[in-house]
Amino acid sequence: MLRGNLRISLLCCLLSAAAAAGQTDMLPSIVSTHLCADQLVLSLAVPEQILSLSYKSHDPKRSRYAASAKAYPANRATSEEIIQLKPNIVLASRRWQNHPQQQQFDLLDIRVIVVPLSNSWQEIFVNTQWFADLVGRSEHGRTLVLEVQRRLQALRELESMSGKPKKSLLYLRPNGGSSGAGTYIDMIIEALGFRNHASTLGLKGWGQLSLENIVMHPPDYFLLSGHVRDNSHSNSRLSRHPLLQQLLDEYPTLLLPADTGYCADWQIIHVAEYLVEQMAVMGLANGQGQ
Repeated sequence: MLRGNLRISLLCCLLSAAAAAGQTDMLPSIVSTHLCADQLVLSLAVPEQILSLSYKSHDPKRSRYAASAKAYPANRATSEEIIQLKPNIVLASRRWQNHPQQQQFDLLDIRVIVVPLSNSWQEIFVNTQWFADLVGRSEHGRTLVLEVQRRLQALRELESMSGKPKKSLLYLRPNGGSSGAGTYIDMIIEALGFRNHASTLGLKGWGQLSLENIVMHPPDYFLLSGHVRDNSHSNSRLSRHPLLQQLLDEYPTLLLPADTGYCADWQIIHVAEYLVEQMAVMGLANGQGQ
């Protein structure tokens, strides 16, 4: 009787494994050609689906998932690479919308998907679920959205504990670039309980701020970009100016790490939490007056 039960259990395990393998085989194969799509793929697809990720995904200065990404071949988004890999889906940036090889991809049943940008938390939730549905991972997407919503609510409860006026925070790149309302940086600022100082200075969306405007109207806090492309001499002219250096010495300054914070997707919640931890280490209040 024991042997019979053992055979039945073993048969059930084999059938379950076969069913799981069959389900994986039915999922679309994926090639990702840019960094933000790489991060979505790594968080939502199963490993068997991933044929290749962008070469930037292997760079730890650009991607917080570089260690995981190195398990997959890197690509430089060339048509030859994609055709050779024969994916069901290619995840691309908006620059691919007029790709000259699109007709050839259509003939090979390779579907090119442009990953949408999100400019609000609600768009992040919708786009995360859309992507999960696209790659055949709907249930995983629902679980992830609920988890991000829970973490966002925890941040909002943290910043609402004080009834004091909100402080201002200015996101600033070394070249004077900043972001007003309707951007994912604005979403991070909102989640932390600050006022977006760029909006106060009249900036809408993405744009530039003059040194004079910043010096004459400084924020309570600065949030600096740490992206590798901002570190070059030509791109960091404003940040090297003595007047701005003096301001950064006088005012509390937060820093976005180089490997995160540049993709408008669900992983923005990581960035917001990272900055909360940074403020705690610095002994700063969460966006509120003291």
